[in-house]
Amino acid sequence: GTVSEDVETLVVLCTQDVLLRPYCLGEITTAYMDSVRTKPVNIIFNHPSDTFITNIDQAVDMKSLHEVGLGPETIQTALRWFRLLVALNYPKVGTLPEITTLCRGLLSHNP
Repeated sequence: GTVSEDVETLVVLCTQDVLLRPYCLGEITTAYMDSVRTKPVNIIFNHPSDTFITNIDQAVDMKSLHEVGLGPETIQTALRWFRLLVALNYPKVGTLPEITTLCRGLLSHNP
């Protein structure tokens, strides 16, 4: 897939619903499985709780993920990994120094 073969850094724009979208879960899980550097950018986001992760298959239609071989256990492990990543904050106002800081964080080679 694209993330495992063509992406050096996966940037995840963390909105309230990002983890409710199967495609986004698939990309995050693939990044985890293939050790792709991942940079979360907090826009409006609360990290997933243990309950959400445990019950992910009740919160999200997992059919498309199962069809490509991603099971709930793998996705749960990826979500536990994802919530440990240091996130960059998306600036609310977007002044030049704030945007510069965000861009530097995205371009850095730190995990």
